[in-house]
Amino acid sequence: MRAARTSDVRGILALLDPWVQRRILLGKEIVTLYESVQEFVVAESGGELIGCGALHVMWEDLGEIRTLIVSESWLHHGVGGAIVTELEERARALGLSRLFCLTFEVDFFTRRGFR
Repeated sequence: MRAARTSDVRGILALLDPWVQRRILLGKEIVTLYESVQEFVVAESGGELIGCGALHVMWEDLGEIRTLIVSESWLHHGVGGAIVTELEERARALGLSRLFCLTFEVDFFTRRGFR
């Protein structure tokens, strides 16, 4: 797990595309990803991006976990949970006490303490 770099943006877009095609996630323009790259963390295996997620600060104490994506071949291997844990740690370091996520994956987030 590491902070995303500008060189990861096209890989993030490639992770996002299948989920956008299925209308599970909203699409993002590449310029938007470059503008927010500092919000992202990425997970890798063998130099390949296998997941990502972003922490967007909304207010003094409030943040949003967004664009949480795991490659289909890595689903149910703990990648998504590890990304959420990393984003939660970053949120605490920033002084955020509340996090939310707009998602269809309600059970995934409920298991991690979200309501």
